[in-house]
Amino acid sequence: MKRQQRQLDRASAARAPGAPAPLGLGDYGARRNLSKEARPHRSTRLFQSLCILLVSLIVACQPSPKQTSSTQPLKNDNIANNKTDKLTSAANETSTPTDNWSMYRGNPQLTGVAESTLTPPLTQRWRVSPAQGETVAFVATAAIVDDRVYIGHDFGTFYALNLSDGSIEWQFEAIEEASISSSALVHDGKVYFGDGFGVLYCLAADSGKLLWKFDSKTEIVSSPNITAEGLIVFGSTGGSIYALKADSGEQAWEYRTEDQVQGTVGIADGVCLIGGCDGRLHVIDAKTGEGRRKIPIDGQTGGAVAIAGTSAFLGTFGNEVLGFDWADGKVRWRYRDEEREFPFFSSASVADGTVYIGGRDKRLHAINAATGERRWVFQARAKIDSSPVISGPLVYVGSHDGRLYAVNRESGARTWYFEVGSPISASPAIARGVLVVGTEDGAIYCLEPGKT
Repeated sequence: MKRQQRQLDRASAARAPGAPAPLGLGDYGARRNLSKEARPHRSTRLFQSLCILLVSLIVACQPSPKQTSSTQPLKNDNIANNKTDKLTSAANETSTPTDNWSMYRGNPQLTGVAESTLTPPLTQRWRVSPAQGETVAFVATAAIVDDRVYIGHDFGTFYALNLSDGSIEWQFEAIEEASISSSALVHDGKVYFGDGFGVLYCLAADSGKLLWKFDSKTEIVSSPNITAEGLIVFGSTGGSIYALKADSGEQAWEYRTEDQVQGTVGIADGVCLIGGCDGRLHVIDAKTGEGRRKIPIDGQTGGAVAIAGTSAFLGTFGNEVLGFDWADGKVRWRYRDEEREFPFFSSASVADGTVYIGGRDKRLHAINAATGERRWVFQARAKIDSSPVISGPLVYVGSHDGRLYAVNRESGARTWYFEVGSPISASPAIARGVLVVGTEDGAIYCLEPGKT
């Protein structure tokens, strides 16, 4: 039986009649339908491993993928005013050497703001394809903690890579090669992530040893977050939000919604915020799991909520971005491009009064966080499901056009891009002076500012 069919069977069993199939499978879904027979048998890895050294030497001699800075002419790559990049030129500062990117969106509030400031052009520190020839996709965001990168792919292998050279320090196989779309949380020497069969794993960060696992019985796309009380919180396509004790995996509480939950739970000021496929933003007591309020959003969502104080920002499949006050339950504004009606699957980032979010209209949108008015839009060549990350004066985001972009936060002008030649639906992770991102052709890139 195909692995994808087993996952769908388990997910379907938990869905209400007539409920939609899980969002977010995207263009990489076809790969997940491949049978085991259609892929290289795992026994071939012995031979493949003997070739690794030779392949590594060959790759090391190849030129890096194409990089382009803003010194080259821009043609239909920016529809905002092409102002001089004053912010970028003023950003030549030393990155914090000990910062981490320990979870999806970088912090419990899911703001997508990095401590490291990366100034383009970025150059390739390393590129690895750890699946060794198997057809896989990296759609989860990497975690960067201390000297390791943690990430899993959609055929069920989770890796810890050395940040210096990309070598594999350890790897862990999920049950029956279940897909891993859930981005890892690294906390207190442990790594947490979910899989396509609904299992949440807790591994030792230094060795990959399984410490415990929890079976939610329906697919986990949601990335885990952690509360001030030390509870691991995540959603499932069965419609539940779970809170587990971090040390044991014991369930502390469960909150039920009326449809699938694929987004990541945001945490701030003692509450959990999550949008779901039931068309509501749920405000939940982080300690007890009791619901405080439900705010209508008039559309399904698979993205995460970005939180700034009592404000929250969320894109929907109803072609809107919404700004909320979660404390009083009111929708403050709705942003919609009347000329280009496309959904938002990307999760927003927010800083300094501006919300940034990618759309399936091939655009990166900058929105006034107070009013919902457009500041600027940046035009890519394909849809943007990747969630933007703020790094100093720039926003970094991937696109299905095979490029990683750096965009000026003030003007919306493209500052630089890096060509990988494969769709990027994963979000960048920025920490320790580097950027790490996975691609849909099974590669992981680690980029760093070029030496001058």
